[in-house]
Amino acid sequence: MTQNTPSSRDKYRVGTLEKALTILHLIECSRNPLRIHEIVDATRIERGTVFRVLYTLEKNGYVERPSQKAYRITMLQRRTRLAYFGPLADTPFRRDVTASIQRAASELRVEVLMLDNTEDGAEQDLKNARFIIE
Repeated sequence: MTQNTPSSRDKYRVGTLEKALTILHLIECSRNPLRIHEIVDATRIERGTVFRVLYTLEKNGYVERPSQKAYRITMLQRRTRLAYFGPLADTPFRRDVTASIQRAASELRVEVLMLDNTEDGAEQDLKNARFIIE
């Protein structure tokens, strides 16, 4: 009979992968790019390991360095996508709202699909909804 001890459960874990996922998750949850020392402080993973993991993640497109020493997640691997349905351009207010949504999405590197729904276009609204679902 095999016992379910911590050592028997952990024998299949890949430590380096676990560290890389921890680092990736930390960067992904951060609002600002993180420097290596911040990642080391937050994870308690050795500096050399953090550097090698970041180097590998950067070369494979998961993180990028917007400044020389700070890292942030890229949206190449995991994209946040939003859809916005609404009248987009009939009035100055609607144009301002549309521009604001597009600007915010660009700043946050979020893909946003803007679909024009007119106030009296129920048929087009339904087509737009189906387009998003499919």
